[in-house]
Amino acid sequence: MPRIPLKATLTVSSLLACALSACGSQGVSSTLQDVQLFEVRFTVKGEQVNAAAIPLQMESSPVQPEPVIQWTSLNGSGFKDASNVLHVSGTFTLKNASGRAFKNLWVVPINLDDLDQDLNNNATFPTIGPTPYRVPRYFDGTDASEEAYTLTPQRGKLRDGTGSVVEDPQSTPFDSLFSTQVKFIAPAGLKANVYGNHGWTLGPLGAAGEMTVTLGTRRNLPTSPKQNIEGFTLMVGIIEDRR
Repeated sequence: MPRIPLKATLTVSSLLACALSACGSQGVSSTLQDVQLFEVRFTVKGEQVNAAAIPLQMESSPVQPEPVIQWTSLNGSGFKDASNVLHVSGTFTLKNASGRAFKNLWVVPINLDDLDQDLNNNATFPTIGPTPYRVPRYFDGTDASEEAYTLTPQRGKLRDGTGSVVEDPQSTPFDSLFSTQVKFIAPAGLKANVYGNHGWTLGPLGAAGEMTVTLGTRRNLPTSPKQNIEGFTLMVGIIEDRR
C-alpha cells in the first residue's frame, strides 16, 4: 500500500478542519456576514428628534468607499413617558447599491473598542465603554460621555390612545440574534462587536431594492435638567444571515 506523503496528509486534514469550521475564524459564525458599519446621529430637543445615518469612516483618509447600503433619513420622533423615560427613534429608507440580493438583513448595535489604547492611530473614535453609543453632548456642547450608560437600543415606541407606551407596529422588530459571533471589518485601530444579543430584523433585500427601517433608543431621564443631552451617536452594523 503506497504511503500518503506528509504534505498531502496535512492538506486533507486542513480541508477537513476547514469543512468542520465552515472555513471561518474560530468562534465566528460563518452564516452571519458583515455588510457595512454606520453611525446614526440623533439630535434631541425636547420631543423634536432629527436622525441621520452615514457610513462609518474606516480609514484616516478622507476618501471613503461608496456605501453598499445607502441610507436616506425620513423622520425622527420622540416623547417622554410617565416614568420619565425618553423614547426616540429615527426612520430611514435603505437602498441596496451592492448589485446583488441579500437573503436576510439585520441592523445590530455595535460596540467599538480601541485595540492598543492609542487614539492617534484610530480612523474614528471608539464607543463609550461597553456601549454602542458615542459623543453624547449636553446642550452647552460639552462632553456627556457618562450619559452613554443611560441609553439603551430598542424597538420604536409610541403612545396609544390611553397614553400608555406600546410598540410602534410600523417600526422595525427588535429581536434576539441566533448568534452574535460576527467577524466585522472594523475601522483602523479598532475592533467591533455586537452589543447585547438583539438586533433590528429587516428581512430580504433584492438587488437595487429598498426598504424602510426604524431604529429606537430609550433613556432614563435625570432629575436635573442640566444632565439632559442634546445629541448622541448610535453605532450600528448591517449583517446578512445566510442560513
